[in-house]
Formats: sequence, C-alpha cells, structure tokens
Amino acid sequence: MGAWFLRKVLSSYPYKVHYILTDNGFEFCYDALPKGKKTTKVHPFTTLCRKHRIEHRRIKFRHSWTNGMAERFNGKIKKNVLRKYLFSDVDDLKEKLTEYINNHNFTIRLKGLGYKTPVDCLKTNFNHSIQRIVI
Repeated sequence: MGAWFLRKVLSSYPYKVHYILTDNGFEFCYDALPKGKKTTKVHPFTTLCRKHRIEHRRIKFRHSWTNGMAERFNGKIKKNVLRKYLFSDVDDLKEKLTEYINNHNFTIRLKGLGYKTPVDCLKTNFNHSIQRIVI
C-alpha cells in the first residue's frame, strides 16, 4: 500500500522529493517482522524510493511522537472525518476524506503558515500551485 501511494504522489506532486519520513509499518519496510521471520527481500517502497533517489528515513521503533506532524494530521483526520461520520461504503469514506483534505489545503488558514492556507503559502513562498484532489 505504501508503494502504491508513493507512486500516486510522485505522478501528481510537482516537486522533487528528497526524503520521506515514515514509521516502521509493513507498508514501508520489513524491519518490523519478528526475528524468526526476517527476510532479505527489498520492500517495494524501498525499491521505489531508490528508483527516484529519495532517502527513506524511518522513525525509531515505538517512538511515534518523532513523526509529530504526520501524527497530528492523522489525529485531525480521525477527529474530523473518521469519528464524525458513519460511512456507507469505501467510496463514501474516500469522498469525505477528499473533501476534508481539499478544505484543509484551500480554506483553512494555519498559524504555522502565517495564517495562510497551504495553497496560498505555496503560491507566495515557492511560486507553485496545486489542484484540488478529485476522485
């Protein structure tokens, strides 16, 4: 799933990705396998990172706070989407997530960005623009 997502991001993301910070989940690496189940196989996520010359950094085991920005955003998604709605199917979930992310990127002004939306910050600081996510 991690490699699939990274492929989607790289196909639409207009910037060069230099490094990615992830946890040690099975979506990203095989390091969390139990001692007797270790493998010498290269994870598809690692292969994709190497292909695109992206440094794959991983947080220390059981130290989720190291990846605070991602954990904070995951918390926002849980609070504002997952705990707020009952979904009729996967498409309904995708629709609500897409709506939330678009709203976050295009309308919510963030203190850490000088009270600009993420889109405004990209335009002002980097002369880049992004499009709304469409499913």
